[in-house]
Amino acid sequence: MNGEDGARVMIWPDWVLISCQPPSWTIRWCRRQRACCRTPLDGPQSGQPRFSPTSQQEVPPLMGSKAVEPKLYLSFSLDAAVPANHIVRRLAAAVDFGFVRSLTKQHYSNTGQPSVDPVVLFKLWLLGYLFNIRSERRLCEEAGLNLAWRWFLGYELDEALPDHSVLTKARRRFGTRVYELFFKQIVQLCEQRG
Repeated sequence: MNGEDGARVMIWPDWVLISCQPPSWTIRWCRRQRACCRTPLDGPQSGQPRFSPTSQQEVPPLMGSKAVEPKLYLSFSLDAAVPANHIVRRLAAAVDFGFVRSLTKQHYSNTGQPSVDPVVLFKLWLLGYLFNIRSERRLCEEAGLNLAWRWFLGYELDEALPDHSVLTKARRRFGTRVYELFFKQIVQLCEQRG
């Protein structure tokens, strides 16, 4: 695109390349937000060709293009994002996970730093079982990406999920007996609710 004074202008998402005509042949990059450029940066004027921001190819005037701009504030509800018939909603309605605390109570100390809620850990392991994810590292990655899982675990978008090492340490601490009791209780509660 040609700007004022015959300068050649290439617009990238945040930067503008300006190359002037001879005899100067100067090239400079300017931030779009700064006023260091002499050319109009708000887009082509009427009658000038429009260029794609990603490929720098001329595009028709009515072809839409999606500009991605980060928002300063975002209002988002995980509850609204999870469908009403999703399996995690049915699980949350059918099972009261409060029994997990009584199962794991003997494995926690009265002193030291507060731990990750054992209900969250067991919910993660249950999701891993239901969705056939055996790796605890991958399980934590999937939980970070899946909005329904975040809702089920009780974590908002801006909250950090437990690290995979927390799951590994807890699995070793609890032993297999606690897991057997947990899954038996889950099956019984689901059978009672139909």
